[in-house]
Amino acid sequence: MVALSRHSAAAAVALLLVAVFAMLAHEATERELLPGDHSIHDSMRAWRQPQLERSMHALSVLGSGQLLIPLNVLLAWGLWRRRYRKPLLVPTLTLGAVATEALLKWLVHRPRPKAIGYGFPSGHVMVSIVFFGLVVYLLWQARGGDAVAWLAAAVGVVAICAIGVSRIYLNAHWLSDVLGAIASGLAFLIFSVLRLGPELRAQHPDSHPRDATAARPVLGRWLLAGSAALLALVDVGTRMLTSNDEARFPVLAQSMLAGGDWLVPSLNGAPYLDKPPLLAWAIAAASWPGGHVTQLTAVIPSVVAALLTVFVVYRLGREMWDPTTGRYAAAVAATTQGLFVHARVPMPDMMLTACGALSLWALYRMRRRQPGRAWLAFYAALAAGFWTQGPAGLMPLGVALAYGLVRRRAEPLGWLRLGTGVLVLAGLVAPWIVAASLRETHAFGQTVAVDYLRWYVPQHLSIVTLVTPLVHVLSVLTPWAWLAPFAFYDAWRDRRGQGVEREAVVLLLVWIAVEFAMLGLSPQQRVRCYVPLVPPLSLLLGWWLGGAVARRRVLSLWPFRWTATLLGVTGAVTLVWSAAQGRVLRDAWALLPTSWPHTALVVIAGAVMMTAMERGLRTQRTRRAFPIAVIAAAVFVGALYHAEQLRRNAASDYPAVVRGAAALRAAGEPMSTLGIPALPVAFYLGEPVTELSADGVGGGGWARPGAMVMMADSPALATHVAAIDVTAHASLGRQHVVIGRVTGSPAAIAMTETARDAAGTASTPMRHIAFEILCVMIAMAAVVARARALRHGRAAVVYAAEAVTILALASFPASAWVFVAGGATAASCVYLRWRRPAIAGDAHVWIAILFMIPLPLDFLEDVLQGDTVIVDPVWGVSALLGLALLTWRRLRLATA
Repeated sequence: MVALSRHSAAAAVALLLVAVFAMLAHEATERELLPGDHSIHDSMRAWRQPQLERSMHALSVLGSGQLLIPLNVLLAWGLWRRRYRKPLLVPTLTLGAVATEALLKWLVHRPRPKAIGYGFPSGHVMVSIVFFGLVVYLLWQARGGDAVAWLAAAVGVVAICAIGVSRIYLNAHWLSDVLGAIASGLAFLIFSVLRLGPELRAQHPDSHPRDATAARPVLGRWLLAGSAALLALVDVGTRMLTSNDEARFPVLAQSMLAGGDWLVPSLNGAPYLDKPPLLAWAIAAASWPGGHVTQLTAVIPSVVAALLTVFVVYRLGREMWDPTTGRYAAAVAATTQGLFVHARVPMPDMMLTACGALSLWALYRMRRRQPGRAWLAFYAALAAGFWTQGPAGLMPLGVALAYGLVRRRAEPLGWLRLGTGVLVLAGLVAPWIVAASLRETHAFGQTVAVDYLRWYVPQHLSIVTLVTPLVHVLSVLTPWAWLAPFAFYDAWRDRRGQGVEREAVVLLLVWIAVEFAMLGLSPQQRVRCYVPLVPPLSLLLGWWLGGAVARRRVLSLWPFRWTATLLGVTGAVTLVWSAAQGRVLRDAWALLPTSWPHTALVVIAGAVMMTAMERGLRTQRTRRAFPIAVIAAAVFVGALYHAEQLRRNAASDYPAVVRGAAALRAAGEPMSTLGIPALPVAFYLGEPVTELSADGVGGGGWARPGAMVMMADSPALATHVAAIDVTAHASLGRQHVVIGRVTGSPAAIAMTETARDAAGTASTPMRHIAFEILCVMIAMAAVVARARALRHGRAAVVYAAEAVTILALASFPASAWVFVAGGATAASCVYLRWRRPAIAGDAHVWIAILFMIPLPLDFLEDVLQGDTVIVDPVWGVSALLGLALLTWRRLRLATA
């Protein structure tokens, strides 16, 4: 038996692949197809769906020059930085693969399925095999075949297969074209490695290899660069603008480019004073080379702001602790849902997040007394935040004041330079305030009174005030949110430490607490408002994870079954909350991906991420598990966003509807909308559009005769309009749209107050009972947590659980006075339990009482509202169950 070396075996495999390619090329030269070409081609055509088109085009881009050229440049730069002798060798081999593929196509000259150009072999597949294969080879040599190298090889194989499937699906190649490309690409790769392998991995003599026993960085610059590339390339500019909020700043930028006012721009002909124009300036600057705003140029400022935020998080983590923590924090930030999604939306939240991160970076440097003008940078970043979103940009100033008060005993507040800084800040924000107030004095006064004061002042206190902010924070931090409680616990435990690390942890806790309080108390509860919390939360997780690697800190972890239970309770509460809002079906539809491949990808990526972190943290192998978790998190958020975007674009195809409406109108005819957002129509139409109000149809603000109107075809709006000549019908998802021309003054048929009240309150009973059930569920979850805490001797958790139980029950009657009384009762209970901690309790008794309490609370609600006191069937049955449980418990104890 002859034993072959690995070198000889590889050469034999390469020769075998050349023989396979030669046979396939011979058949292709004769213009013949394989037996499976037609069957696979027909099967792919049968699978074609509109939902898969964008996905297949995106997969095809992986093997195109649009991605491979920048990746080759980035790889050459990275190899040069790591002191490789020939950093241009990989791009040269990739270019050689391109030339070889072109030569083979010319020699074989077999047409594609579309009969346009030559198709054998597939250039996308062959060049991708060569490039990604060389990258995997270099990574394997550098890391010695560890878990990251194996993961990279697996990802490369999956990527190549996906590219091949996409080329067949898009009718660009036959199956034999892809097989020929695989054979030729692998042969080219093997011969390249056999001949040039030592030169590929050769480094300069002064670049010493790292000691295998030393603690090497887990997350290198390659992973950070990959996260940034994912953030910058996936689905950027493909999101249609379907709401007034999304289209507002692109429309403002378009008016600037058309010669409008840059300091106080106009929105559909009226001065826009709600927000300062910094984002509109950035969109206009990005769109200036092309002369008009597009979906892509509208999101470029948000993408740049997201990349800047990731960089600032990295620098902050590096300066606060060490490079490992900085890399961990940056990777977490780049793969959170909040940063990933809002980097692709032309709204000011991403720029506000970047300004907040910059201001806190400057604040930390001020605190460390580092040389330079850190204080000036701090107040300049505050001014940039104000120019982005008004007073919300000044939240870091509240963080600085709170942090200064926390440290006032150790150091006076003089280091903040409040006097000089406030003067600088006022000078930087004054131009817009003065210009806006002079342009429209009354309108600006309304903006200050309504948008800048009432929107940030709490209006109501209820259980919603406690639940909604937490849900939003979990949403923007997904999929890393399940690790946040552990990080908070260790940070709170270590806050009494000493040294620089303790100061940095305290700053993070103050940062999170102050901004969360400001956002949580606001009545304007939107998920995007919580994106500024992503940087501090990412830094906290980076500190927590980096401590386990760099400083060998033991992390606090509860059992995995508790995590599963917490996720289950969160899902149940979310479901009930959706029912309370009357939108459970809509929320379920929004969460489900568009197809089973998306669903499978999301589920697998989430499971891999959680499993990798769970095993890595418990076995103290975080450095190996974290790269896998980061890649899985990136795939998770990318696939989830892509699926949501496909559904969203298919449901609200504004460009097609606007093109249809524009084709029906004559030149110069104005356009109006009724029941449809006007700004998306104005963006795609390229001119101002008037948004009519259904309540004001009979007034003087109705469109002039001859104007085109796009109207939502619904009974509520149809009763208002009788003077529209319908010319076409369209569809925006499930909403039918009528396109017509105004022929005269409308005969408004106003809805009666009785009908309007009936329409508005049809689902009130269901929402009300769902809200009550939610309150009881939260109370029961708190009781279970209390029982656990009693068993493990956690007094603080017992006090908190009892307070949450009381607050949940106080929210049940939906009365502000009862809630205030419940808050006072909860505070008193916590104080008494702290003074007399020996009080215990039986969980079964607590739960039985919880089943019985809703009935008298329902009676109390009827009395407070002045209604007739009746027995609600749901809570009547609940009281009977509670009584039965309490009686059964007593009988069982007596029998025992």
